[in-house]
Amino acid sequence: MHGVIEPGARLRLGQPCWQHTDAQRAWLGSTRVRPGELTPEAEHALIRSAEHAAGALSDAGYFGPFGVDAYFWRTGSGALRFNPLGELNARYTMGFSVGMSPADGTAADGTAAAGTAPAYTPAPRDVT
Repeated sequence: MHGVIEPGARLRLGQPCWQHTDAQRAWLGSTRVRPGELTPEAEHALIRSAEHAAGALSDAGYFGPFGVDAYFWRTGSGALRFNPLGELNARYTMGFSVGMSPADGTAADGTAAAGTAPAYTPAPRDVT
């Protein structure tokens, strides 16, 4: 999940993205999560973790881009689990342009962002 904290603590969240990696876990690219690919519970947890992270960053005086890394994993018994906040990156991230492009899938320069599909369009909100 990507976001931008604007001066004055206003938060803009983007769309959730999948990070694609090779067998050695090197980043290959990012695509938007399509509707229905996340459970409502996972999507809610991801949004809440991004809002929480933005609040902590804002409280520390930070403003600018950030990304929250989340992931699914399987337990030893095979149960699927979700960690909505595995890492916080207070910077531009590899998938930032995909996650933050407008809901119609176009980049800021008007070109199409590959593999995009809007999952939701969050409204700007204050993080304080």
